[in-house]
Amino acid sequence: VSWGLAGISRVVITEFEERGLQGRGGFFDGVGQVRDMVQSHLLQVLALALVDPRASDVAVAKQAILNSTRISGCGLGQYKGFLLEPKLTYHPATADATLCEVSVSVDTEDWGGVPIVIATGKAMGATLYTVEFYQRGGPGVVTFELGKEETGVGGVRVQNWPLLDHAPLVVPGPGFGAVATPLTVRPAVSNMGTGYIVSYGDPALYFPKPYAQMAASLLTRQYAEAFVTYAECERSWGIVTGASPALCLDPAPSIVQVYEAPSVCAQTPPNVCWRNATVQNLYERTFRCSTQNDRLYANVSLYQAKCHSPPPTLTPVAASLPTAPLAQRSLVV
Repeated sequence: VSWGLAGISRVVITEFEERGLQGRGGFFDGVGQVRDMVQSHLLQVLALALVDPRASDVAVAKQAILNSTRISGCGLGQYKGFLLEPKLTYHPATADATLCEVSVSVDTEDWGGVPIVIATGKAMGATLYTVEFYQRGGPGVVTFELGKEETGVGGVRVQNWPLLDHAPLVVPGPGFGAVATPLTVRPAVSNMGTGYIVSYGDPALYFPKPYAQMAASLLTRQYAEAFVTYAECERSWGIVTGASPALCLDPAPSIVQVYEAPSVCAQTPPNVCWRNATVQNLYERTFRCSTQNDRLYANVSLYQAKCHSPPPTLTPVAASLPTAPLAQRSLVV
């Protein structure tokens, strides 16, 4: 495989969560999916997926990828029912997207001209964490399955992409950093090019949770194993902010579409059920201030913030008498 424009026509990074916020809306209020997942998690996945495997310094190579990354557009959605979450405030100029499809370009010599999409969402009806590379000029797809500790699957599989070599190979094993034991595996791929090159399906393989990895890195002072550099963090914020925060971070309610989980309309993930409505419609119609809605949404924080927000508290200011000029004050007895 030629790693880059010569061999790859498209890259898709996907992170879907089966459930919604389920009572955790307060932490998500004013945050949205791009801040929650793209800036922090998925730009790191992008950099690690595209980095030159021959790079001697991975951190430097990752930074070069991030420095060349730009966002060209965002498709945004919010699942029906999110606005009923507790501890939400009302911000009429913006909406909290729970689903985003971010179009990205990476203007390096290898990846310039390859369309890249980052798709992530909540209430998607399935848990999925993958990176897919589509073959240029052919039907093949290479899929990296990530996050076995959450999704239950892990490995590298191909579809319609025959292998040139089925010999055993040594691959990284799961575990903590340098103590992880490498594995020797044999690809299980058919002559038609479908199957697993590497499978971590053995339930005996231990994949540490992310916070366990972070704790181990802190204890061993191997910070690069689990933490990004300041330069990477700063650049990631610059990427998602783009020309304006309104593009992806803080979108107008009128451009955030409402959706429901795939099962509602007999679809299969990731095909959600779009509801021909925007968050702006919900603000104006569903949560319209009225006597009837006062009763219906008596315990809904967003409605109460919208329709019964208390007036701002005025801080009393102590009255003060004019001060006499210094020359006059010296004469006061």
